[in-house]
Amino acid sequence: MLSNTHWDETNVQTLVWEEVTIQDPVQGQEGNKMRLPSQPSTTIMNCLFNACQEINRVGSPTLHENVIKDLYTQIFIKFLDLYTQFVSDTAQFTNVSEKSAIQLLYDIKFLKKIFESCWSSNMVDVEDDIQAYKQREQMANQILEAIRLKIDPIDFEIFKPFLDKNVERHYTRSSIMLGLLIQLNPKITDIRRKGVALQDYHNILAVAPQAARFTLLPI
Repeated sequence: MLSNTHWDETNVQTLVWEEVTIQDPVQGQEGNKMRLPSQPSTTIMNCLFNACQEINRVGSPTLHENVIKDLYTQIFIKFLDLYTQFVSDTAQFTNVSEKSAIQLLYDIKFLKKIFESCWSSNMVDVEDDIQAYKQREQMANQILEAIRLKIDPIDFEIFKPFLDKNVERHYTRSSIMLGLLIQLNPKITDIRRKGVALQDYHNILAVAPQAARFTLLPI
């Protein structure tokens, strides 16, 4: 999956990045503009959607919650293994450009959000293996740290809040297509209460700005 993608300067995923404006915190004026990932890599979305199709094929409503959670955990561990092998392969990881590293960082954050039910410490049951959870946490942190070394630390601190916001936004947009994978996560309505405009929830097609409603006529 990762080895078949060009992670150098020719990475086509950067063509669909969105432009964000960095506001100057000192002068309160608009500063430089920067392009950042707005969606995961195509291979990631294909894998997640294929997983949803397989879960639906076997009849997801008939599966017990513990079975679904174990399945999600195994999928998440498989992703971690793939990324661990990728960052450990010096021949491949050396050719990763800074832009591709930002895309990889976005992908990992998005996967952590999708599989939050088997990742978040406050969602681990008492009877679950805490040691296994700590091992997953350590693997993810090692991957993120290896990727961050490819990025300028000053630039990273500047765009990190915008990158996290883009992850949250696409997670919300994908709530229908990837609904089977996030059914054990906190309700999507908890995210929509953060004051994000309604037009931010379109999925693929561009939509017109929200029009004002007509005032009610007196009877």
